[in-house]
Amino acid sequence: MRQLLEKIEKSLQKLIESSIQLLPWNTIQKTIAISIINGLRDIVLLAIKNNQQLPNLFSIAVNPEIYETLGIEHSWIQEIKRTLAESAEEYEKYFPGEITIEFFSDPDLFLDEFRINSFSVINEIEKTSVLPPNQEKPVITPKKADAYLLFPNKDIFPLSKNIIQIGRKNDNHLVIDNPIISRNHAQIRYINGNYVIFDLNSTSGTFINGVRINQSILRPGDVISVASYPLVYGEENNESDINQGSTAEIPRIVDSK
Repeated sequence: MRQLLEKIEKSLQKLIESSIQLLPWNTIQKTIAISIINGLRDIVLLAIKNNQQLPNLFSIAVNPEIYETLGIEHSWIQEIKRTLAESAEEYEKYFPGEITIEFFSDPDLFLDEFRINSFSVINEIEKTSVLPPNQEKPVITPKKADAYLLFPNKDIFPLSKNIIQIGRKNDNHLVIDNPIISRNHAQIRYINGNYVIFDLNSTSGTFINGVRINQSILRPGDVISVASYPLVYGEENNESDINQGSTAEIPRIVDSK
């Protein structure tokens, strides 16, 4: 275990000393990039030390001005992903799926601030199968359903994007106007044929059928509570769906009062 931790430390430090320093960025951009790499390192090392599932989905929020550089320059991100994956595999530690690192612009953050949310995303189909070492896992992606969120007034919000941001801020895809809902509260992502909801470290929490969650695969009929505001997940091609009510798309801003 100690060798693995040292391997990741050295590999990422080498990345910092080579790739990052060579990029045509100013001092603040390089400083934030290095801090983000160290933050990712700490998250992965903590999971290894605690014998937890390695996180493979990293959502990083940065100031808009920083996002224009770090969010567009992909070479260093690919190097981070490769370094983490190769270092872990050398010691037979594996991420549950492809490592994803995505940046988001958050105007509430100062230039030198950033926020990392990390999750372990596992394809349920792969959970039940144990493969020999070095054998490639099959990629199985079920047909995408016409999924939606149903509001208390029976209006429908179609899940037409692979990533849906939910929160109080106006730049979310689904804006819920309620002071107890966090500015960036939750995120729904389409992963391996399923829609998965993630709580983005919200203050009042995200619940599925009354149970507070950090992340959860959504099933038709699941009641999502964003703080105290209920949303029902449904799929139009699923025979067990609840009554759909109106089929008109609702506005992106919802008054929860």
